[in-house]
Amino acid sequence: MNLVTDIGNTLTKMSLFRGNEYLEMSSFKNDKLDQMYQFIKNKKSEFPEMKNAILSSVSKANNELKTFLRTHFDKFID
Repeated sequence: MNLVTDIGNTLTKMSLFRGNEYLEMSSFKNDKLDQMYQFIKNKKSEFPEMKNAILSSVSKANNELKTFLRTHFDKFID
């Protein structure tokens, strides 16, 4: 199961996929890291099989978010 994070100019969107199946998406203002972290923690509790994270960004990705993803997922691609 994958968490896909897309950082845009003003919003960060986080989507969950199981294989090719899209499950859900939430969006956050780019400066709301605490909300993003809580979303991820909640979803990892709900879906313990979520082991992979993918990050894409049109602007420079937040290093704190990268570190969080790197430490909370078995595989991380940015």
